Amino acid sequence: MRLAGAVLLAACALALVATGAPLLVYSITLAVFGLPHVLVELRYVDERFRLRISRPLLILFGSLLAGIVSLRVMSFTNAASWPFAELELLLVIALVAAAGLAVRGGSIARALSMLTAMTFLAGALLAPLATLVLLAVLHNLTPIGFLAEALRGPERRRALLLCGVAFGVVPLVLLSGAAEALLASFVGIHLDASPFAMGGLHDHLGAFVPATWQSRSFGIRLFTVAAYLQCLHYAVVLYVLPRLSGADESESAWPAWSTFRLLVAALAGVFLIGFAVSFGEARAVYGFFAAVHAWVELPILLIALGGLGAAAHERKA
Repeated sequence: MRLAGAVLLAACALALVATGAPLLVYSITLAVFGLPHVLVELRYVDERFRLRISRPLLILFGSLLAGIVSLRVMSFTNAASWPFAELELLLVIALVAAAGLAVRGGSIARALSMLTAMTFLAGALLAPLATLVLLAVLHNLTPIGFLAEALRGPERRRALLLCGVAFGVVPLVLLSGAAEALLASFVGIHLDASPFAMGGLHDHLGAFVPATWQSRSFGIRLFTVAAYLQCLHYAVVLYVLPRLSGADESESAWPAWSTFRLLVAALAGVFLIGFAVSFGEARAVYGFFAAVHAWVELPILLIALGGLGAAAHERKA
């Protein structure tokens, strides 16, 4: 209970800081923890799920992800005037559909995969850029699925209850404007505060807020919620997931954790310098790594949740 109280207190404090200085929270956490969390999450996914996925499916996933990265590179270099957002979403749909065929949780898990694919297809046809932006926000909720897959019994119920408050209730409070009004009355709101030369908050709303919403009154609140959820995502990935992988370090294809942490810290230092020199360019380069880890999570989570469905079916039988 003490741990749960401490977690909720920390989440509330973080929510207030994100409300008071959303660009500051977004920029610092991205620059410091962005790449480390990508590398740690990729290691977690590999160690926990690689043996559950057939080699042909791994090759298919790898090919589709390579296609996504290639599109990001071409978009970054302006090598072609293609509909990059639509093409990326089509490759993501292929990832989800492949996962739907691979899940072993029965009709419900496959139906969820197909529903997800159809939702993405609708987004690709109607508003591809807005869909990618919203997926960037929703991606921050993926640790909930990993916790549900890794934990069991009362431990899982406690974790999901905490997630419901931290990832659900607190963001709703932020969207209501209550925290914003409270801070404005006492310490003020510092929308453009940041240690980096990166412009103001309105220059970066597009990272989390679709273009049609950026001029609306709730646009800044949406960005605040996304910055807050980004911090929660980083915290769970960097602190909790490594303890749940269940991998034998001596049999892992990855370096020992002591060596891995040093390598991650070194790469993080290089990226931090890059963000300090040019935040925009460093953010674009980081986008290549972020795309791989974000999109690989979708099929993996669908397969993992399908496994939960299969386990529940086996228990009933």
